[in-house]
Amino acid sequence: MNNYIWLGNNRKQIHVRAKIGSGGVGILIKKEILKVLKVTIENDSEDGILWVKFTDMKNSSNMFYVCVIYLPPEFSARSVNAHNFFDVLMEQIYSIPKGNSFYLCGDFNSRLGNYTDFIQGIDQLSERNITDFTANGYGEIFSEFLSTVNCCVLNGRYPIHDDFTYVSTKGSSVVDYCVVPYESLCHYKNFKVIRASVLCNKSAQPGSFSPNHIPDHSVLCWEFETNFDTINEISSINLSHGAHNSMNQQKNTYVSYDENIPNDWMTNNDILNKINMCINNIQCSKGRQFEVDKLYDNFVEILHSEMNDKLKSKVKVLNSTNNRKDELKTMVE
Repeated sequence: MNNYIWLGNNRKQIHVRAKIGSGGVGILIKKEILKVLKVTIENDSEDGILWVKFTDMKNSSNMFYVCVIYLPPEFSARSVNAHNFFDVLMEQIYSIPKGNSFYLCGDFNSRLGNYTDFIQGIDQLSERNITDFTANGYGEIFSEFLSTVNCCVLNGRYPIHDDFTYVSTKGSSVVDYCVVPYESLCHYKNFKVIRASVLCNKSAQPGSFSPNHIPDHSVLCWEFETNFDTINEISSINLSHGAHNSMNQQKNTYVSYDENIPNDWMTNNDILNKINMCINNIQCSKGRQFEVDKLYDNFVEILHSEMNDKLKSKVKVLNSTNNRKDELKTMVE
């Protein structure tokens, strides 16, 4: 693909019936990223696992890791010992230098169902919304692995854009995940699951792709914020600039809300998930000013959204005459 580089880990054990190869895992990286980050393969010793390290060219102490996963299905010809697979993955996670961010993504062929990805009553984490209620044998092993390494899945924590990650004539399931550490959850935003059929219909005329040619796995998308100071400072400047422009546009108007609070105020699952996510973001914040400003803006946005949905309101215009009357009234009082 143009403007991308490919890093891969081909299977070392070639199947006896394979004519040209036996597949593997890999990652496509935009070439423009290489202008600011050095990208290297960190570990490709295990089939189905590829670790890639991204290092800031201006400050080598700034780095993060991405791990691409493929665990063959339970009863396939290429099935492996899932316990051993996750044990190897666990050792590799523990080898990451402390304080460096990482995430895992790929096809785990593990259906979690109702299994949790954290220890209830101990880990302070919002529960995920369940799309696939069926669990398989790998699901329980995967759940134990997540709790052991203090990681959770992004799937189900953004229910508005959540969906099955595998859709075919045989059925639907959730087997593809993005896995992140508990304490880094606040650095991941806008997780979405997009079915391949939806992407095909967007990129071409509906029906122009034969159903047999449409992939059965969905596309997982998310935004990841590094904890690099230089990048965060740029984000903070852009955020402040946007807020300044917004204030200039709205300085002559204000919104008046009805004081009667309805019974369903702040009760639906969507708003509660947003608040819990905001709390998680506050807990893992380092307390830097731009982070505090951003968290405050995010919380205000949540409240405004709920107010606009649930409360009656009127937009009122301020003019110089009204301002003068208010000033005179204040002076008299």
